[in-house]
Amino acid sequence: MATEPRIIKIYETTLRDGEQTPGVNYFPEEKLAIAQALADMGCDTLDCGFPISSPGEFEAVRLIASKVENAEILAIARANPVDIERAWEAVKIAAHPAIEPFISVSPLHRQVKLGKTRDEVRELAKAAVAQGRSYTENIDFALEDTTRTEPDFILEICETILKEGVRFVTLCDTVGISLRLRNGAERVDTCMNGLGERAGNAATEDVVMAIKTRSADLGMDVKVDTTKIISTSRLVAKLSGMQVQWTKSIVGQNAFSHGGGIHQDGVLKDARTYEIMTPESIGLTSADRRMHMGKLSGRAALDAQMRELGYQLEKEQLNRAFEMAKLLLGKKKVLEEMDMRYIAETAVGAVTVVEFENS
Repeated sequence: MATEPRIIKIYETTLRDGEQTPGVNYFPEEKLAIAQALADMGCDTLDCGFPISSPGEFEAVRLIASKVENAEILAIARANPVDIERAWEAVKIAAHPAIEPFISVSPLHRQVKLGKTRDEVRELAKAAVAQGRSYTENIDFALEDTTRTEPDFILEICETILKEGVRFVTLCDTVGISLRLRNGAERVDTCMNGLGERAGNAATEDVVMAIKTRSADLGMDVKVDTTKIISTSRLVAKLSGMQVQWTKSIVGQNAFSHGGGIHQDGVLKDARTYEIMTPESIGLTSADRRMHMGKLSGRAALDAQMRELGYQLEKEQLNRAFEMAKLLLGKKKVLEEMDMRYIAETAVGAVTVVEFENS
């Protein structure tokens, strides 16, 4: 009897950590548009912002809470009473509200940022969860810089806040020492297009499709409509002003483009040879699979491009076209459509060279 896969929840932080990307600044209506797109995609929890940080941020989070009903709306707060109360005020009108206080736990952060002992940090976390629980059962807690923290202290503080009724504990790999989905994890924090502080966060599209394409092997799955990935990615890119790198996995412009002759031949015979997902599975079409004619490409790719342009070349014609393309690529970096048409017309002998005599 088959075992049902373990469902991994997606805690999506494009609206908060994504906005901490240097150069990104969403207006309230833009945050709402992204929030609705993420909710429609099936993300479980939306980390919408840090309400205590400014009046504008409070109103943006509250706007999302008042409009988005098909996802959990969460606000973060430092582990102090004023922050937690402000976070709750921002999300309490949501259909599914939640709050997540946080505190730094590593020796470096305790000393430099907080000036607190282990005992003091533990007690602040305990009090924060207790206060949050007085508002809602949906109280999570984040431990900042977990991967540089003493293992025994992580266990100690987790045990303390679990006794207070915390729902999820987020173990933050703040500086990127160890990034993996550990055994037993029930939720993963992600950000569309990998936005975030410094080098960014684990990309939502990467995590979702990694689980989807290996669901049987991992024994995991996600309740995400993957066909909405591309539209959501493009919306985030547009409103954040951060364009996606062409070679970015899943959503990059070249994700389904092939330039090497061996790869192109394989994909033209069966796309599964070099693709572990289809363009359609993330919201593209088969037309978005491209064969790029470059100096490393083969005849199969050239033939495919010629057919797209309406030319069906015979073997000798294709050989002539292939030689012309390679010669031209010694002078141009990219062959444009007019170049390809010129090559095709010349190869089939349709171009007539007219010589004028001197009068």
